[in-house]
Order: sequence, then C-alpha cells, then structure tokens
Amino acid sequence: MINVYDFDKTINKTDCSTDFFFFCLKKKPVIILNAVGMLPAFIGWKRGKRSLTMFKEKVFSYLKRIKSVDEYVEEFWDKNIYKSHGWYQEVQKED
Repeated sequence: MINVYDFDKTINKTDCSTDFFFFCLKKKPVIILNAVGMLPAFIGWKRGKRSLTMFKEKVFSYLKRIKSVDEYVEEFWDKNIYKSHGWYQEVQKED
C-alpha cells in the first residue's frame, strides 16, 4: 500500500515549489537567469494565452542547471521538514 498526498497546504504549510526555488537560488545563484522567463509566462497563463503546463515548464526550467537534483531535494527536506504539519511528521515513512 502507498499513501499519496498533495504537498502544498496539505502536508506542508507553505508552497514547496517557491521554497525549493529560493533554496536552490541560495546554493546556485545562476538560476536567477531562469526567473527572467517566469514573469512573461505567468502573465500569459493568467491572461489565458498560455497553458498551465507551459507556465510550469518555464518555472521549473531552472532544474536543468542543477546536476544533482536528488541531493538538493534531500537537503531541502532535511532543512524544511519543520514546515510540514505535525500530523504528517507522525505518519511519514522513509519509503
């Protein structure tokens, strides 16, 4: 059996995507270059000119600049698990 949860506002009290971006930005400042394309993509999505998928592709394009994403994710959660709701900390499992 596997339990699956939505992170933002379900497991975590904050927006994980935003938190992870800023975490990565501190470790690898060059990803700020990817932020340049995020605003036009956001505006296009909000105006109905671009799909949500296209917007998310633009937002997460910074991950291409990170060689060891899995290591970043592990370190991020080690430092940010405190932002999760208490009930999740009680039921979480390594797998």
